[in-house]
Amino acid sequence: METGANRYPGKIFNRPNGTDVYEGVKIDYKGYDVTKSNFLAILEGNKAAVTGGNGRVIESTPDDHIFVYFSDHGGYGLIGFPFEMVGIYPES
Repeated sequence: METGANRYPGKIFNRPNGTDVYEGVKIDYKGYDVTKSNFLAILEGNKAAVTGGNGRVIESTPDDHIFVYFSDHGGYGLIGFPFEMVGIYPES
């Protein structure tokens, strides 16, 4: 989402005066396609449950280990997706 406040829309830098580390990156899901249901379907490898995006999912086996790093401004028990805040608790 572009707000006009960004002097470099569509670019990502990891240090001042650095190079655009976003250039050439292929995005699988963005905007309204980034949802709780898609996130879980992608982790589960459930292509049939994915809506939008390019349909790509993680095709892991029982011997694989998946590490998820989710950076957000949520809070305890919350994950913020672009258009929804989701409560994440062991019972859900």
